[in-house]
Amino acid sequence: GDPSLKGVVTPTRLSALINSAAGIVARQQGAAFVDLDAIPEGALSPSAAARFLLSPGAASIRALLADEAFGAADLLLRQALRKAVPLIAAALPQPPRLPFLPPPPDVLDL
Repeated sequence: GDPSLKGVVTPTRLSALINSAAGIVARQQGAAFVDLDAIPEGALSPSAAARFLLSPGAASIRALLADEAFGAADLLLRQALRKAVPLIAAALPQPPRLPFLPPPPDVLDL
């Protein structure tokens, strides 16, 4: 696999993980193995994967996926805030400047 994707959950890896948790694994010369960068033949359909994920037997994989989802949501929220805060601060009305007072502090420096 691509070394830059180490630890990253891609759609292919997610599908392979769900299929292996459901017991669908690749077989080669009678031996079973899990390749997280390839989807095995006879993989679950999206509806079957959803049924499996909602079943009691998938509690551990749901916990893993919940952690990944929380991490992704946190990352996306932080990125959106980092982009939005300067735009919001720039849109705020600025107080008038009085010649005998020092200028007010920049909103982003507070």
